[in-house]
Amino acid sequence: MDKRVLIVIGLLVTLFFGVVVYLYILLQKEDVVKKVVPPQKIATPTITTLEEGKVKEKLDKVGPLYPLDKFTLNLRSDNGEVYLIIKISLELSGKELKKELDAKTPVIRDAIIFILSSKRYETLLSDKGKEEALDEIINKLNPMLEDGYIKNAYITEFIVS
Repeated sequence: MDKRVLIVIGLLVTLFFGVVVYLYILLQKEDVVKKVVPPQKIATPTITTLEEGKVKEKLDKVGPLYPLDKFTLNLRSDNGEVYLIIKISLELSGKELKKELDAKTPVIRDAIIFILSSKRYETLLSDKGKEEALDEIINKLNPMLEDGYIKNAYITEFIVS
């Protein structure tokens, strides 16, 4: 066999085992974090309507927000192919978490894409479906974080076509 072929095969085998070991370590770390820091869900801030149409907002308790770029996804549907354009902002436990999120943006986007693209179009149209998807996102992302946690997630844009 040609030496170049053997070298390429050796590199591919090494790369394969490297990826397997990396994924194994990542999954082990995720299990430890889940046991140590359970995901926390804090209620969405409420807005109460007062007499004469005045609104009292309780938004002073909202933590720092981390807006994510738009997601454009294909959704499963009985009616054929449906596209979702969605923008999400994450409410953080503290400002120190922003730096970690900046560094982990690709991993965060990947997790959100997997969660949302697994949902059916008809499910995401309902308020309950949106809330369940946001809860799933929070519960998936929190174990990945070390410098704090995500308190809540908000949909700031939602378009289906």
